[in-house]
Amino acid sequence: MSVLTPQIERLRHAFLSTISPDEDLLPSQWAEKYRIVSAEATGAKMAWSNDFAPYLVEPMDTFHPSCPSDMTIVLKPTQVGASEAMNSLIGWIIHQERKSCMMTQPIIDAMELYSDTRIKTMIRDSPVLAELVSENSRDETNRKLFKTFPGGFLRMSGANSATSLKSIPVPYFVGDEVDEWPMDCDGQGSPLGLVMKRTDRYSERKIWLSSTPTVQGKSLISDQYEKSSKGKYHVPCLKCGHYQFLDWNHLVYKNREYPAYECDSCNRLIDESEKMEMLLSGKWVHEFPDQWVRRGFYLNGLYSPIGFKNDWGNMVREWLEAVEDLKKKRSKLGLVTFKQSRLAEAVKPDDLEDDEPDVEEIQARCEDYPERLPKAIKLLTCGIDIQDSWVEAEIMGWGAGRENWSLDWQAFQGSPGVGPQDGVWQQLALYIQETWITEDGRTLRPVVTCVDTRGHYTNESYKFCQQYARLGVVATAGYNTPGKPLISMGSTKKGVRLYLIGTETSKDTIFAHLNVTQPGPGYCHFPKSAQYDDEYFKQLFSEEPKTRVRSGKRVRVYEQRRRRNEKLDLRSLNYVSLELADPRYMLINKPETTESDAVQVERRSVMQRTYTLKSNWVNRYRR
Repeated sequence: MSVLTPQIERLRHAFLSTISPDEDLLPSQWAEKYRIVSAEATGAKMAWSNDFAPYLVEPMDTFHPSCPSDMTIVLKPTQVGASEAMNSLIGWIIHQERKSCMMTQPIIDAMELYSDTRIKTMIRDSPVLAELVSENSRDETNRKLFKTFPGGFLRMSGANSATSLKSIPVPYFVGDEVDEWPMDCDGQGSPLGLVMKRTDRYSERKIWLSSTPTVQGKSLISDQYEKSSKGKYHVPCLKCGHYQFLDWNHLVYKNREYPAYECDSCNRLIDESEKMEMLLSGKWVHEFPDQWVRRGFYLNGLYSPIGFKNDWGNMVREWLEAVEDLKKKRSKLGLVTFKQSRLAEAVKPDDLEDDEPDVEEIQARCEDYPERLPKAIKLLTCGIDIQDSWVEAEIMGWGAGRENWSLDWQAFQGSPGVGPQDGVWQQLALYIQETWITEDGRTLRPVVTCVDTRGHYTNESYKFCQQYARLGVVATAGYNTPGKPLISMGSTKKGVRLYLIGTETSKDTIFAHLNVTQPGPGYCHFPKSAQYDDEYFKQLFSEEPKTRVRSGKRVRVYEQRRRRNEKLDLRSLNYVSLELADPRYMLINKPETTESDAVQVERRSVMQRTYTLKSNWVNRYRR
């Protein structure tokens, strides 16, 4: 297409705006006739066909003026083509209706990416849209989030921006992933409330809301669906002709190479190869067919078209992995993800909380260690926590897959306010230099020691880290910001590099590992000794994970239920020490670490410094 000047482009648009399309097509008819699906979306450029996902036809057609519905609610899983349905609606509005519309993603950044990868490419590859929407780089009226066409415009926004949501009234609104929208937008109320105000002046308004659900009681899409006509897509058994909604509980997979669906009428096992023919013969059945204000549509992943990764076999594999995680790690995360993204079911708030480790059960695991360290231990780490009148330290051993052994903890009494050459600091220096012997004759000592420098005696802590940097002693500062990386680089203070710790992130891993019930990756070993008593385990479980709403978003935080929590802090510091040491030992991601690898780096710290052993005063596990 020739490059037009902005002046000529505006004249062309003014002329085209006086011409109405000759056809009156339903959105699904328009998509099949004019829509080109871009290669960026599917891997290959192709014409749209309603046969690909026939269950999208009725939801799309609710946007036609002949349909009395006001809102279209699509409660969906991932991988069912709902995004392409929204794109087709946008194309139909531009070409057929010639009226202004707005499209919204949860945040501005997501909308910008969507505009570049989905909207821009659809316009480029669909000739009838390319004629109407100029992508001329010199046409400043068609920017990334604002596109003009004869008769109207497309405004794209983020639900986190009240300014963009309430800026311009529109008759058409398309909202995606509404469960990820903030509960409050810039202190001006819910994004949906702002949207309703932007469209309520139009009697012919149409609103589309689609999303994967999140949590019961907080799921916007689930709430809107419950108020709707509550449609479900029913498909026929190709043998008995009985129409039914595909339910996960009817999928049969035990003792079968491939899963099959059991017809709830004739009990025939239906192979997935029959699914497309069933979908083509399917129909929407509404529980409340006379409810036209909100027309609701619900699908789960069993309907995903053939060719998507979300086939029945993959769904079964994901389900079994989630069940296994629950059994071995007491982690509900896999089941939560499966229910939300595959079954399109909002989960209960309690499902977001992993089962708390059973303190008594874990304490009962305490075992007699061999005379020398188990040969599975490949490296040692240490964590040091500074208090007002004492210092605590714990040494841990690590094996493949972060299987770990608590070896020893000590409380050194005395004020840390003295210099690093005296008192508790000298005791710490000796402690981190003690050597431990493994069953196969290797000599180990902590390769990295993390010191918590935040809070108590910061200057003295920095001096200690600087003096013993050659032993792998590093300075850390913990921050309990949800989502913060486990380790990030801080500034250099008093000649010491400071490592910033995301304590919430480290605790996520700690509690996940404490839930592992069988020796192997992630399993936590504890010794039978007077040191590891009731008080130790009470401090280890002094905090509990909770899900809270912060700035309109759900975040996982750890709340203290007990004042003393030094043992949990020590464990967190040890996990950070492992992370710093692991690039040499490869215990986190590598299933096995060969003995030669461990021996090769046995006497090197993470700082790659050599050192001279100063003390050998510990009685056990030594030569």
